[in-house]
Amino acid sequence: RLVTRAIEALGITQGSTHAEVMVGAQGITLVEVAARGGGFRIFDEIIPLVSGVNAVRETVRMAMGETPDLRPKVHRAAILRFFTPERFGRLVMTHGVEAARRLEGIVDVVIEVEPGQDVVPITRDGERPGYLIATGETRAAAVACADQAAQMVQFEIAGVGGRLQPDRVG
Repeated sequence: RLVTRAIEALGITQGSTHAEVMVGAQGITLVEVAARGGGFRIFDEIIPLVSGVNAVRETVRMAMGETPDLRPKVHRAAILRFFTPERFGRLVMTHGVEAARRLEGIVDVVIEVEPGQDVVPITRDGERPGYLIATGETRAAAVACADQAAQMVQFEIAGVGGRLQPDRVG
């Protein structure tokens, strides 16, 4: 209801919207609302995975004055999980990426840093060392798949043993 109220307050009456919220001990905090589709593979890939709706096509239809078909064709869950470093330094090698990619339910595992590059404290999106996308018939199944894949991915940092811990998004 918080997101709906924010969209109404902004006067957005047509087209796609994107909202981000954080859920914490103090409750729900609205982070962002925008009159656009979600970024980071959400709008063009994750929405179709979980609903069967081609959000890009249907947004174009709305913009052309046509009636979009937003009825879900499937009901699935997806997790977009970013890797968050516990330790920082020069990346020597990643391990387990290919094995994680082969798991049923894994859509993709992406590593954004190459051996020899630095893994740095995250202060903005571009500094995340990687992410994975997992799906399942239910949210619990998607989370379990993401957990399993994340445990397989190891980041070897020069001078320290280290695994990058994933944070949950989704």
